[in-house]
Amino acid sequence: MTIDSRFHDLGFGNKDIDLSTEPYDTNLLTYSNVGFGHKESFVVEENTYKNTRSLNFAYKKSILDKQRFSKVTFEDLVEKGIVDISKQNSKVFKIKNKLLTNPSLTLKVRKVSKKIDTNIYFNKISSKSFEVFNSSNRDIKVDYVANKTNKKLNLLNNLESASNDLNLLIDKSLIIQSHTVVRYDESTLEDKLIDPLNTSTGNYVSSITLDVNHTYVNGQFGATSATYSLQSLIRSNNSFFKFNTPQVLQDVIHFAERNTEIYLLQDPDDDSTRVLQELDPPINLNNYRISLESDTSYYVWFEAPAGAWYISTVRFPYETIYT
Repeated sequence: MTIDSRFHDLGFGNKDIDLSTEPYDTNLLTYSNVGFGHKESFVVEENTYKNTRSLNFAYKKSILDKQRFSKVTFEDLVEKGIVDISKQNSKVFKIKNKLLTNPSLTLKVRKVSKKIDTNIYFNKISSKSFEVFNSSNRDIKVDYVANKTNKKLNLLNNLESASNDLNLLIDKSLIIQSHTVVRYDESTLEDKLIDPLNTSTGNYVSSITLDVNHTYVNGQFGATSATYSLQSLIRSNNSFFKFNTPQVLQDVIHFAERNTEIYLLQDPDDDSTRVLQELDPPINLNNYRISLESDTSYYVWFEAPAGAWYISTVRFPYETIYT
Protein backbone atom coordinates (compact mmCIF):
# COMPACT_ATOMS: atom_id res chain seq x y z
CA MET A 1 0.00 0.00 0.00
CA THR A 2 1.40 3.37 -1.05
CA ILE A 3 0.10 6.70 0.30
CA ASP A 4 1.05 10.32 -0.16
CA SER A 5 2.57 11.46 3.12
CA ARG A 6 0.84 14.34 4.80
CA PHE A 7 4.26 15.42 6.09
CA HIS A 8 6.08 15.72 2.76
CA ASP A 9 6.14 19.53 3.12
CA LEU A 10 8.62 19.04 5.96
CA GLY A 11 11.28 18.09 3.45
CA PHE A 12 12.19 14.76 5.02
CA GLY A 13 12.47 11.52 3.03
CA ASN A 14 10.44 10.63 -0.04
CA LYS A 15 7.09 12.15 -0.82
CA ASP A 16 5.56 8.66 -1.20
CA ILE A 17 5.74 6.18 1.68
CA ASP A 18 5.13 2.45 1.27
CA LEU A 19 3.61 1.19 4.51
CA SER A 20 3.88 -2.45 3.40
CA THR A 21 7.64 -2.53 3.90
CA GLU A 22 9.76 -2.15 6.97
CA PRO A 23 10.31 -0.05 8.91
CA TYR A 24 7.23 1.98 7.89
CA ASP A 25 4.74 -0.74 8.72
CA THR A 26 5.49 -0.53 12.44
CA ASN A 27 4.91 3.09 13.29
CA LEU A 28 5.04 5.87 10.75
CA LEU A 29 5.37 8.58 13.39
CA THR A 30 8.57 7.02 14.73
CA TYR A 31 10.32 8.09 11.56
CA SER A 32 8.70 11.48 11.07
CA ASN A 33 11.54 13.96 11.34
CA VAL A 34 10.15 17.44 11.98
CA GLY A 35 13.54 19.11 11.89
CA PHE A 36 14.50 18.66 15.53
CA GLY A 37 17.86 17.15 16.27
CA HIS A 38 20.60 16.63 13.74
CA LYS A 39 20.12 19.01 10.82
CA GLU A 40 21.36 16.56 8.18
CA SER A 41 20.35 13.04 9.22
CA PHE A 42 19.42 10.68 12.04
CA VAL A 43 19.70 6.92 12.52
CA VAL A 44 16.90 4.58 13.62
CA GLU A 45 17.71 0.88 13.98
CA GLU A 46 20.81 1.24 11.83
CA ASN A 47 18.80 2.93 9.07
CA THR A 48 19.92 6.44 8.18
CA TYR A 49 17.29 8.99 7.19
CA LYS A 50 18.38 12.26 5.63
CA ASN A 51 16.78 15.68 5.78
CA THR A 52 16.39 17.00 2.25
CA ARG A 53 15.47 20.52 3.29
CA SER A 54 16.51 22.96 6.03
CA LEU A 55 13.43 23.35 8.19
CA ASN A 56 14.73 25.97 10.66
CA PHE A 57 13.13 24.31 13.63
CA ALA A 58 10.90 26.45 15.84
CA TYR A 59 10.07 30.09 15.19
CA LYS A 60 11.67 31.40 11.99
CA LYS A 61 12.73 34.67 13.61
CA SER A 62 15.11 35.11 16.51
CA ILE A 63 13.88 34.00 19.90
CA LEU A 64 14.20 36.85 22.36
CA ASP A 65 14.42 35.87 26.02
CA LYS A 66 13.25 38.38 28.54
CA GLN A 67 16.43 39.81 29.96
CA ARG A 68 16.69 40.08 33.71
CA PHE A 69 18.84 42.89 35.00
CA SER A 70 20.81 42.70 38.22
CA LYS A 71 23.24 44.77 40.20
CA VAL A 72 26.07 43.78 42.52
CA THR A 73 26.39 45.41 45.93
CA PHE A 74 29.00 44.96 48.64
CA GLU A 75 28.47 45.20 52.38
CA ASP A 76 31.14 45.26 55.08
CA LEU A 77 30.16 43.28 58.16
CA VAL A 78 32.06 43.76 61.44
CA GLU A 79 31.51 42.28 64.90
CA LYS A 80 33.53 43.12 68.01
CA GLY A 81 33.49 41.34 71.36
CA ILE A 82 35.37 40.21 74.48
CA VAL A 83 36.26 36.65 75.51
CA ASP A 84 37.30 35.82 79.12
CA ILE A 85 39.74 32.92 79.24
CA SER A 86 41.18 31.40 82.42
CA LYS A 87 44.87 30.54 82.64
CA GLN A 88 46.11 27.52 80.74
CA ASN A 89 42.70 27.09 79.25
CA SER A 90 40.59 27.76 76.17
CA LYS A 91 37.15 29.05 75.40
CA VAL A 92 34.76 28.61 72.49
CA PHE A 93 32.79 31.64 71.33
CA LYS A 94 30.30 32.06 68.50
CA ILE A 95 29.77 34.95 66.07
CA LYS A 96 26.42 36.54 66.89
CA ASN A 97 25.70 38.24 63.55
CA LYS A 98 23.68 35.81 61.43
CA LEU A 99 25.01 37.30 58.19
CA LEU A 100 28.65 37.00 59.24
CA THR A 101 29.98 33.59 58.24
CA ASN A 102 33.59 32.48 57.74
CA PRO A 103 34.94 35.87 58.79
CA SER A 104 38.51 37.03 59.21
CA LEU A 105 39.40 37.05 62.91
CA THR A 106 41.76 39.39 64.78
CA LEU A 107 42.64 38.79 68.49
CA LYS A 108 44.29 41.12 70.99
CA VAL A 109 44.99 40.60 74.72
CA ARG A 110 43.78 43.43 76.89
CA LYS A 111 46.47 45.20 78.93
CA VAL A 112 46.92 44.18 82.57
CA SER A 113 48.74 45.88 85.41
CA LYS A 114 51.53 43.34 85.44
CA LYS A 115 53.28 42.33 82.27
CA ILE A 116 52.69 38.70 81.48
CA ASP A 117 54.20 36.41 78.89
CA THR A 118 51.31 34.97 76.96
CA ASN A 119 50.64 33.44 73.61
CA ILE A 120 47.12 33.22 72.23
CA TYR A 121 45.91 31.44 69.16
CA PHE A 122 42.60 30.17 67.88
CA ASN A 123 41.13 27.21 66.09
CA LYS A 124 38.18 27.44 63.70
CA ILE A 125 35.45 25.02 64.72
CA SER A 126 32.73 25.98 62.26
CA SER A 127 31.80 28.86 59.97
CA LYS A 128 30.69 30.87 63.01
CA SER A 129 32.50 29.26 66.01
CA PHE A 130 36.11 29.66 67.17
CA GLU A 131 38.12 28.27 70.11
CA VAL A 132 40.70 30.65 71.63
CA PHE A 133 43.60 29.28 73.72
CA ASN A 134 45.35 31.01 76.67
CA SER A 135 48.82 29.61 77.29
CA SER A 136 49.71 32.02 80.11
CA ASN A 137 49.53 31.56 83.89
CA ARG A 138 46.97 34.34 84.32
CA ASP A 139 43.37 34.88 83.46
CA ILE A 140 43.06 37.20 80.47
CA LYS A 141 40.50 39.12 78.47
CA VAL A 142 40.78 38.92 74.69
CA ASP A 143 39.24 41.45 72.31
CA TYR A 144 38.20 39.97 68.99
CA VAL A 145 37.22 41.62 65.72
CA ALA A 146 35.45 39.51 63.09
CA ASN A 147 34.95 41.08 59.66
CA LYS A 148 33.95 40.11 56.15
CA THR A 149 32.83 41.80 52.91
CA ASN A 150 29.74 40.16 51.47
CA LYS A 151 28.92 40.33 47.77
CA LYS A 152 25.23 40.42 46.96
CA LEU A 153 23.54 39.98 43.58
CA ASN A 154 20.22 41.83 43.49
CA LEU A 155 17.70 41.42 40.69
CA LEU A 156 16.27 44.72 39.54
CA ASN A 157 12.54 45.01 39.29
CA ASN A 158 10.97 46.09 36.02
CA LEU A 159 10.55 49.66 37.21
CA GLU A 160 14.19 49.99 38.25
CA SER A 161 15.33 48.34 35.03
CA ALA A 162 13.23 50.73 32.96
CA SER A 163 14.62 53.62 34.99
CA ASN A 164 18.18 52.47 34.25
CA ASP A 165 17.38 52.24 30.54
CA LEU A 166 15.96 55.75 30.65
CA ASN A 167 19.02 57.06 32.47
CA LEU A 168 21.29 55.52 29.83
CA LEU A 169 19.20 57.17 27.13
CA ILE A 170 19.43 60.52 28.92
CA ASP A 171 23.18 60.16 29.39
CA LYS A 172 23.58 59.40 25.70
CA SER A 173 21.46 62.41 24.75
CA LEU A 174 23.66 64.68 26.88
CA ILE A 175 26.82 63.77 24.96
CA ILE A 176 27.85 66.79 22.93
CA GLN A 177 29.02 65.91 19.44
CA SER A 178 30.91 68.35 17.27
CA HIS A 179 31.00 68.55 13.48
CA THR A 180 33.33 70.69 11.42
CA VAL A 181 31.79 72.21 8.30
CA VAL A 182 32.67 74.96 5.85
CA ARG A 183 30.92 78.14 6.98
CA TYR A 184 29.94 79.18 3.46
CA ASP A 185 28.88 76.66 0.85
CA GLU A 186 30.43 77.87 -2.39
CA SER A 187 28.34 75.35 -4.36
CA THR A 188 25.38 77.68 -3.79
CA LEU A 189 27.12 80.57 -5.55
CA GLU A 190 25.79 81.57 -8.94
CA ASP A 191 28.53 81.78 -11.58
CA LYS A 192 29.00 85.21 -13.16
CA LEU A 193 31.66 86.57 -15.56
CA ILE A 194 32.85 90.02 -14.59
CA ASP A 195 33.75 92.56 -17.28
CA PRO A 196 35.30 95.86 -16.12
CA LEU A 197 33.98 97.79 -19.13
CA ASN A 198 30.56 96.17 -19.07
CA THR A 199 30.74 95.73 -22.83
CA SER A 200 29.67 92.12 -22.87
CA THR A 201 26.19 90.61 -22.85
CA GLY A 202 24.76 87.50 -21.30
CA ASN A 203 26.08 86.18 -18.02
CA TYR A 204 28.27 89.23 -17.27
CA VAL A 205 28.31 91.78 -14.46
CA SER A 206 30.35 94.94 -14.07
CA SER A 207 30.51 95.10 -10.27
CA ILE A 208 30.96 92.81 -7.32
CA THR A 209 27.75 91.22 -6.02
CA LEU A 210 27.21 88.96 -3.04
CA ASP A 211 26.51 85.21 -3.22
CA VAL A 212 28.21 85.04 -6.63
CA ASN A 213 31.25 83.22 -7.97
CA HIS A 214 32.90 85.92 -10.13
CA THR A 215 35.31 84.96 -12.92
CA TYR A 216 37.27 87.93 -14.26
CA VAL A 217 37.54 88.58 -17.99
CA ASN A 218 40.61 90.61 -19.05
CA GLY A 219 39.74 94.16 -19.99
CA GLN A 220 38.66 94.98 -23.51
CA PHE A 221 39.27 98.07 -25.68
CA GLY A 222 42.47 99.03 -23.91
CA ALA A 223 41.32 98.85 -20.30
CA THR A 224 44.27 98.12 -18.00
CA SER A 225 42.88 98.52 -14.47
CA ALA A 226 39.74 98.04 -12.41
CA THR A 227 38.94 98.85 -8.78
CA TYR A 228 35.94 97.16 -7.23
CA SER A 229 34.48 98.95 -4.24
CA LEU A 230 33.10 96.88 -1.37
CA GLN A 231 31.59 100.03 0.14
CA SER A 232 28.12 99.47 -1.26
CA LEU A 233 27.84 95.77 -0.30
CA ILE A 234 25.66 94.63 2.57
CA ARG A 235 27.72 93.94 5.69
CA SER A 236 26.57 91.02 7.82
CA ASN A 237 27.80 87.57 8.78
CA ASN A 238 26.05 86.26 5.66
CA SER A 239 27.94 88.53 3.27
CA PHE A 240 30.32 86.52 1.08
CA PHE A 241 31.42 85.96 -2.49
CA LYS A 242 34.24 84.40 -4.52
CA PHE A 243 36.45 85.98 -7.16
CA ASN A 244 38.60 84.11 -9.74
CA THR A 245 41.36 85.69 -11.85
CA PRO A 246 42.63 84.28 -15.19
CA GLN A 247 45.90 82.41 -15.61
CA VAL A 248 47.50 85.48 -17.14
CA LEU A 249 46.05 88.68 -15.67
CA GLN A 250 46.64 91.57 -18.07
CA ASP A 251 44.86 94.12 -15.91
CA VAL A 252 45.52 95.63 -12.49
CA ILE A 253 42.59 94.77 -10.20
CA HIS A 254 41.87 95.91 -6.66
CA PHE A 255 39.28 95.37 -3.95
CA ALA A 256 38.90 98.65 -2.07
CA GLU A 257 37.06 100.09 0.95
CA ARG A 258 37.07 103.65 2.23
CA ASN A 259 36.30 103.18 5.94
CA THR A 260 36.06 99.41 6.49
CA GLU A 261 39.22 97.39 7.06
CA ILE A 262 40.27 94.61 4.69
CA TYR A 263 42.35 91.69 6.03
CA LEU A 264 44.18 88.95 4.13
CA LEU A 265 44.54 85.71 6.10
CA GLN A 266 47.23 83.08 5.64
CA ASP A 267 45.04 80.58 7.52
CA PRO A 268 41.28 81.17 7.07
CA ASP A 269 40.58 79.54 10.46
CA ASP A 270 43.18 81.50 12.44
CA ASP A 271 42.38 85.17 13.06
CA SER A 272 45.93 85.80 14.28
CA THR A 273 47.29 85.28 10.74
CA ARG A 274 45.41 88.25 9.31
CA VAL A 275 47.30 91.14 7.70
CA LEU A 276 45.68 94.55 7.24
CA GLN A 277 45.61 95.68 3.58
CA GLU A 278 46.25 99.45 3.64
CA LEU A 279 47.07 101.98 0.95
CA ASP A 280 50.59 103.34 1.13
CA PRO A 281 51.15 106.86 2.52
CA PRO A 282 50.65 109.71 1.89
CA ILE A 283 47.14 108.49 0.97
CA ASN A 284 44.62 108.63 3.82
CA LEU A 285 45.21 105.64 6.14
CA ASN A 286 41.47 105.07 6.41
CA ASN A 287 41.52 103.66 2.88
CA TYR A 288 42.05 99.92 2.40
CA ARG A 289 42.87 98.04 -0.79
CA ILE A 290 44.16 94.63 -1.92
CA SER A 291 45.76 93.94 -5.31
CA LEU A 292 44.78 90.68 -6.98
CA GLU A 293 47.23 88.18 -8.52
CA SER A 294 46.94 86.00 -11.65
CA ASP A 295 45.42 82.53 -11.55
CA THR A 296 44.12 82.91 -8.00
CA SER A 297 40.79 82.36 -6.27
CA TYR A 298 39.82 84.90 -3.61
CA TYR A 299 37.32 83.89 -0.90
CA VAL A 300 35.78 87.03 0.63
CA TRP A 301 33.45 87.30 3.62
CA PHE A 302 32.45 89.89 6.21
CA GLU A 303 33.20 89.30 9.89
CA ALA A 304 30.59 91.21 11.89
CA PRO A 305 32.40 91.02 15.29
CA ALA A 306 35.54 92.57 13.75
CA GLY A 307 33.58 94.89 11.46
CA ALA A 308 35.94 94.07 8.58
CA TRP A 309 36.24 92.22 5.28
CA TYR A 310 38.29 89.00 5.45
CA ILE A 311 39.97 87.46 2.40
CA SER A 312 41.62 84.05 1.91
CA THR A 313 43.23 82.48 -1.15
CA VAL A 314 42.78 78.98 0.35
CA ARG A 315 39.08 78.49 1.07
CA PHE A 316 36.21 79.75 3.17
CA PRO A 317 36.71 79.23 6.93
CA TYR A 318 35.57 76.17 8.84
CA GLU A 319 33.23 76.36 11.81
CA THR A 320 32.33 73.83 14.49
CA ILE A 321 28.69 72.90 15.04
CA TYR A 322 27.67 71.22 18.32
CA THR A 323 24.73 68.83 18.47
